[in-house]
Amino acid sequence: MSQLSTLQLSFGRAAAEGKSFCIAFDRAYQTQALIHSFLSQGQLCDPPLVKALTDFLVPGDTFIDVGSHIGYLSLLALQMVGPAGQVYAFEPNPDTYGVLVANALLNGAGNFHTFNCAVGDKAGSAVLSINAQDEGMSSLVFHAAGASQISVHVTTLDRLAALVQFRHVRMLKIDVEGFEENVINGAAGMLRAGGIESLVFEVNNKIPHAPPHRDQAIRKFLHGLGYACYLIHPWLSEERWQEACGPHNYCRISEDAHIDIGYGNILATKRHVEAAP
Repeated sequence: MSQLSTLQLSFGRAAAEGKSFCIAFDRAYQTQALIHSFLSQGQLCDPPLVKALTDFLVPGDTFIDVGSHIGYLSLLALQMVGPAGQVYAFEPNPDTYGVLVANALLNGAGNFHTFNCAVGDKAGSAVLSINAQDEGMSSLVFHAAGASQISVHVTTLDRLAALVQFRHVRMLKIDVEGFEENVINGAAGMLRAGGIESLVFEVNNKIPHAPPHRDQAIRKFLHGLGYACYLIHPWLSEERWQEACGPHNYCRISEDAHIDIGYGNILATKRHVEAAP
């Protein structure tokens, strides 16, 4: 049964101007309830990730959110890019997408564009396995026992770029439970042309039967295009890597390094960042 609720929040440049925005949740779902629990106490959910995704954004930028869930991070980015910027959010799960659309409508932002589809390395369709306990862990790659399965439309960022003509893509965020390399391969044209300044992608080795070090091939590809890679300071877990990052929001990662981590996020960027060695 749905448990819909909303919160009013302030963030970033909009907060400095005394402006706020609204975010809706269906707390019947575990991931949405977790985000709500932190925001309702006046705390950000995963502050290091939020910092990595929003610190570089300036008014007029474009933010692309692949695997946007309900749009929590997209909404924060929207406060940074302002009315002159653009936010594109992609979510294939129909139920989760319904809350994403509600968040776009609640905020009346004509520059917040939502898409009920997956993003990959080729256009077509794929099977999405929806995790009944935690819809935030639904995957196009790993199909857990007892999960419901639906067919979803898949597009590529290169294909969309030819239609939409993205401008000033400052940040691409990818959170797709094992499908990250497919998304990046489908954006190879944009990346090679210098059309994306920075990107953040998830590493989740806790997914059942996930092959280890899937991020290494991605990092090697991006390194060849001039991106430097950093592990974003892990939040609430991964004590070894928290210690390695120390006071920094990032840990530098060499091209061929094996990252022994259960869950984390990697920043690939052409900008200079202060990082732990």
